Amino acid sequence: MRIIAGKRRGASLSAPEGLDVRPTLARVRESLFNVLDGGRFGSPYRNQLVIDAFAGSGALGLEALSRGGARAVFLENAIQPRRALHRNIRTLGFNEQATVIESDATKLRRAAPETAGLILMDPPYGSGLAAPCLQALKFYGWSSPSTLVVLELAAKEQTSMPDWLAAVDVRCYGRTKLVFLQITD
Repeated sequence: MRIIAGKRRGASLSAPEGLDVRPTLARVRESLFNVLDGGRFGSPYRNQLVIDAFAGSGALGLEALSRGGARAVFLENAIQPRRALHRNIRTLGFNEQATVIESDATKLRRAAPETAGLILMDPPYGSGLAAPCLQALKFYGWSSPSTLVVLELAAKEQTSMPDWLAAVDVRCYGRTKLVFLQITD
């Protein structure tokens, strides 16, 4: 795994070990950032706080930092992925820009110092954890109506979202689906 573009382009990332870990494929990450930078969404991570929920290795949030994100908060509760995440942050030199919160993303109990421009979510496929995570992030002030949420799901997976979120775009890449959500209130 490597960073695709930006200040740390080509830098290697450590992947967590284990069968329950599913890092976002490079081609999906590249497509995601092409969509974000394509004009419609106005590069919502540039000079903004980015949240990488269910972070794993942190590939999504670290890609955002490499491409100009101001800061990133990574939510990860599993030990092995967190170790790889800390290693990746150190390797890329993002120690000052990255914060790792060792918490279940659905049970976040920390008030936000600022709202995020972009929330990236890659929960375990079929887990139903996206909606409770988004509820927690909203309740504690991590999101606002200007926040864009990108949710990664299995291509055939259906999920229900809170009524204060609207799907504004859906993209499928093989077995992966990206749902772009905007907060409506």
